[in-house]
Amino acid sequence: NVLSYEDTSPFLAQRDNVFVFTAPLNNDNSNFTGSQLIVPTFYNIGRSSLRVPELYLQNGISSMVDIKGSLSSDQILSIENEEESFIPLQQSFSDKVRLTLEELPRNAGNFLVKNRDADLQQISFNYPRNENKLSYADLQRFTQSEVSDTVDQLFETIKTENSIQALWKWFAIFALCCLLIEMAILKFFA
Repeated sequence: NVLSYEDTSPFLAQRDNVFVFTAPLNNDNSNFTGSQLIVPTFYNIGRSSLRVPELYLQNGISSMVDIKGSLSSDQILSIENEEESFIPLQQSFSDKVRLTLEELPRNAGNFLVKNRDADLQQISFNYPRNENKLSYADLQRFTQSEVSDTVDQLFETIKTENSIQALWKWFAIFALCCLLIEMAILKFFA
């Protein structure tokens, strides 16, 4: 529903690109023609009849582009740049031509939509950006890992782990002292 009555039943409904009023637009049924909503409503209905071009399209993904203007029955639009040229699937309407792009172009870049030698519009194509979708590893799968909530906690954990590993030095010194005491006992008392 685009506009609805107080009981949420539709007054103006939309499906795809078709708008339907469920009541006549005369003063007997509603005050819609005298309200402030009539201008923005009809403006947005008119604006939605022609697709606003996107900044860029993605290669290999099916997309549709509307080009302003009309074509005679023998005219064909082509899309081209310096390296490649192709003719997309076309639907001609009274005030626009809808281009359906499937697999072409193969390379990213800026292209011109041409009607014979006249340039009508520019279109840009980019490669899909799947590598930009960040997916993080599930920490629950790692049983040997520890998670620290703060940086201070992490440094404290590292400090305590390093102090435990430093005890081997004291045991080595104690073992050397015991060896020296034993050597002295053997030399002087044996």
